[in-house]
Amino acid sequence: MGVYGRYLGNKNVPDEKKEIFNKQMEKILSYGGMMFIDSVRIFGRELILMSPFENMPGECAEFHYNYFEDDAWESAYYDSDECRLSTNKIGSQEFCDVISAAYSLYEMYDPEVGFADVEGILHSQMVIGWLNSLLGTRFSMKKRHDLWKNMEAIFCGLLSPGYNVYLQDILPTGELLGAGGTELTDLLYIEHGTDSLDDEDFSEEIKLYEEGKYEGISYPAFVYICKSILRKMNLSEDLSEIKDFITFPREKRKKLVEYDRYGELARISLILPARVILYLSSEKEYEDETSFWEDWKELRDKVYHDEKLPVFASDELMIERKRLINRPVSPVRTSDYLLQDGWFAFYDTPKELEDEKRHYISDDDRMFWWDGSDEVIISDETYEWIKKLSKRHGELVETVSEGTRLDVKEFLQILTEIDDHYKRIYPFQCMFYDFIENNTDKNYVAAIRLLDELAKSDEYKKKGKAIEFLKANYGWSMNSRVVTHNEARIKLKRYLAIMANKKLRGRYFGF
Repeated sequence: MGVYGRYLGNKNVPDEKKEIFNKQMEKILSYGGMMFIDSVRIFGRELILMSPFENMPGECAEFHYNYFEDDAWESAYYDSDECRLSTNKIGSQEFCDVISAAYSLYEMYDPEVGFADVEGILHSQMVIGWLNSLLGTRFSMKKRHDLWKNMEAIFCGLLSPGYNVYLQDILPTGELLGAGGTELTDLLYIEHGTDSLDDEDFSEEIKLYEEGKYEGISYPAFVYICKSILRKMNLSEDLSEIKDFITFPREKRKKLVEYDRYGELARISLILPARVILYLSSEKEYEDETSFWEDWKELRDKVYHDEKLPVFASDELMIERKRLINRPVSPVRTSDYLLQDGWFAFYDTPKELEDEKRHYISDDDRMFWWDGSDEVIISDETYEWIKKLSKRHGELVETVSEGTRLDVKEFLQILTEIDDHYKRIYPFQCMFYDFIENNTDKNYVAAIRLLDELAKSDEYKKKGKAIEFLKANYGWSMNSRVVTHNEARIKLKRYLAIMANKKLRGRYFGF
C-alpha cells in the first residue's frame, strides 16, 4: 500500500543546530535500515549491493530501499546542506515508520509550528521515544501543548490549505495528564459547542461577578456569563458589530463599559480573550468549528490581546503540569519501534504455512549495527547459533589448501544463486569488496564456503520453500510475512550481516 508522509511546516532548522540535526538524521535513516542500492556486473552476472544511508555533503543523497522491509519504494532524498528531506510513496511498514521518525525530527528543532504527518495521522509518543532511544536525546511533546497556536496554524491554513485535524490528534492520550487551562477549554467549546454550560449552576459565581469579585469564579463561569450577555444583545446576522468590537484596544473598551449597549460586554472583554466572544456570538450561526476558524483567520491579527485573566490553577497544579509537559518521552528500542504486528503483516498466509513461526523483527536482525553497546542486544539463542557457525567455519578453514584463492566467479555465482532461490538476499557493499580484496585469506574462502553450505542444506531449503508461495502480482509488501520473512531467508541475511560487521565477525570468527 503506497501512502505519503510529510512535514507540515517550514522545516526550519536553526543554523547553529544544523550540524547535530544532520548527524541525527543520518543515524535515523541508517539505523532504520534505509539503504543505497548499487549493482555490479561481472562475468555476465549482475549483483545488487547495499550500503547504509550516509549524508552526502554537496549533493542530495537518494535512497529507496529498506533493509528490514526487504522492499523498495519511490525515491527519497536528503540534502544535508539544506537539511531538507523529501519523499514520495513510503508504503505502510518499516520504510514508512522510519520516514515518519525522520520528519518528526523537524518538529523537535523547528521553532515554528509543524507536524510529522502520514496520511493525516500525526506522530505519537512512540516515534519520539525511538528518537530518544536511538539518539540519546530527551525530546518531549512540549510543543504540542501550545494548543491554541497549533490549532490556529492548522485551521487557518498556515501549514497546508484544507488540512484538518482533531484536538485529540495534537495531544495523544499519554499527554493528556499535562493538559489543561483556558486554551484547551476554548478549543473544546469551539469543537463541541457550549450547550453543556446551560446545564450548570453558576448562580454563586454570577453573584460574585456582579459584586466585582473575580476570585473564586471558574473559567467556565466567565464563559457562561459572556454567553448570557451576548444572548441579550440584538446582534446582526453577519456579526459585523462583534467583529469590529473585538478589534478595539483595551482603553477604548474601558470607555464603553459606561454605555448601555456595550457596557456588560466591554467589562467582560477586559477579562476574556477575544476568541471567546467570537465563538460564543457565532455559535448558533456556524454549522461546525471550521466556520469559526474561517472568521478567525481573517481577524486573528486584528483582535485585542490585552485581556487580564485571573489565575485559575494553584501553584502546585501549575508546577505539576509544567513537569508533565517537559518530561522526556520514554525511550523505545529500535526493534520495538519497527516491529510490524498489524493485521496486514500476515494477511492471506497460505494454508500450507499456517503452522510456520511468524517472524517479528528483533535485535538479531540488526547485527550489522552491533557495536558492543546496548544498541543491539543479541539473543542467547542467536549467540548459540553464531557459535555453531564459528565452529563450522573453523573446520572449513582447515580444509582450505595453502595458496587457495577465493574464486570471484564462484563467489558471484553463490551470491546470485542464493538470491535467485531465496529472493532479495543482497550482500552489503562493504562486505563484498572486503572479500574480493582478501581473496587469498583462508578465513574469507571458508566463510563463503559456509554460506554456500548453509544455503544448500536441507534445513534451509525446506524453510526457504515458503518463498514459492510468493504472489508476484501482489507486490512484495502485500504478501504475508510468513512467506517473505521465512526463517531461512532471515538466517541467511543475518549471516551476511555478521560477515559485513568486522567487529562482530572478528569476535566470533576471528577475522
